[in-house]
Amino acid sequence: SSDVCSSDLISDELISILKTHGKYYADEQKNNLSILAKSLTQYIGNPQCRIAPIYCLPKIHKNKSNPPGRPIVSSCSTLTNPASVYVDRCLRVFLRTLDNICISSSHLLHCLSNVKLDDNEVLVAADVTALYPSIPIQYGLDVVCDFCRDRGLMLSHELSFVLALLEWILKNNFLIFDNTVY
Repeated sequence: SSDVCSSDLISDELISILKTHGKYYADEQKNNLSILAKSLTQYIGNPQCRIAPIYCLPKIHKNKSNPPGRPIVSSCSTLTNPASVYVDRCLRVFLRTLDNICISSSHLLHCLSNVKLDDNEVLVAADVTALYPSIPIQYGLDVVCDFCRDRGLMLSHELSFVLALLEWILKNNFLIFDNTVY
């Protein structure tokens, strides 16, 4: 697992993104890294870096005798985790601009608390399965870009930086199962 964490190619890509967007140095003459660069590169060459393990938690509420599994990928201490957290913080604030996004069960209950249904109306709920693996990376990047640009949510240079990080994250997320890296 240390191969991915110490991969020069993956690390160099991240550093290149930071340098290209002027986010690498706080003071280039003194070679002082910026706080953001320190944060995003904290697992490069770090012995605590790991490849995210995948495991399943049983969904016993579905079937007690033979429960299906809920796949969990634990990405703490992975090479891409700090960048993932940063991109999530950058983009999460824009969810509030959408009326049709439900963030949690409690948010849904709050939204429904004042809803009055007529006798001929039915409330329908849907759940998306396997959403993330089925979205082509470039399509997802284009949608995020269009969403932010159309709404003027981010300055062009910041959007370019976030999209570059997002692409790096999506192309370098690895997981391990049964001693095989995927």
